[in-house]
Amino acid sequence: MVRVSFNNLNGTFNASQSTYVITHGYNSSSQNSWISEMANSLRLQNPNANIIAVDWAAAANTIFYSNAVNATVSVGNQIADYLIGVGANPNTTQLIGHSLGAHVSGIAGDRYDALTGVAIDTIVGLDPAGPSFEGGWFSRAKPESQRLDATDATRVVALHTSETLGYDGRLADLDLYVNWDDAFQPGQWNFGGNHSYAHQLYNKLLSGASFIQDTINKTGTHFDLFDINNDYLIGSVDVNTYAI
Repeated sequence: MVRVSFNNLNGTFNASQSTYVITHGYNSSSQNSWISEMANSLRLQNPNANIIAVDWAAAANTIFYSNAVNATVSVGNQIADYLIGVGANPNTTQLIGHSLGAHVSGIAGDRYDALTGVAIDTIVGLDPAGPSFEGGWFSRAKPESQRLDATDATRVVALHTSETLGYDGRLADLDLYVNWDDAFQPGQWNFGGNHSYAHQLYNKLLSGASFIQDTINKTGTHFDLFDINNDYLIGSVDVNTYAI
């Protein structure tokens, strides 16, 4: 079994409070600064919430990407078992995962539902990993049971920021394609930066950022956290986060 640790950044788990579970991706750990920043933003919104940083660096930090991919099912299952064990309220639980962590979150939501008959409220996938999941010349597409999909929670949202490292197709209730026609995301200059932009953007949204849209689309004239958290918005939506 893959070694996984759960660090409640707000101290002792309180089952009466909301729960946020943040999961890192490939070649990463729960010590990454974006996770601390996200925890701080979530804490400002809900000071008493359970904020769980999942660490599966023992399997994620490897030169063999396929080994990390193969570990995602075990990690997701352990997250579901953890949430059941501590008595988290699924109606106030949100899973947030970047890259492989997005698929881990989906697997966790799927197992939680299978074991309890109740769905986790929300999953936010931050540029879910594409390689080894969407299929291609050297791999088959993963079945829904082994990746993030729209059935894994009551509401599933995916932020797509990298065509190279991220999952290009739809896999959520709401698939947000961020600056999709641009070679690089704001402030980035390579594909890895595009991939990381997903958690940078989500941190900005949690901090209250709002982005004016150059054309009126399903998000209206602005894109902000409201569009992610409220189920009026579904489908495939293009958003622009450059300054207009």
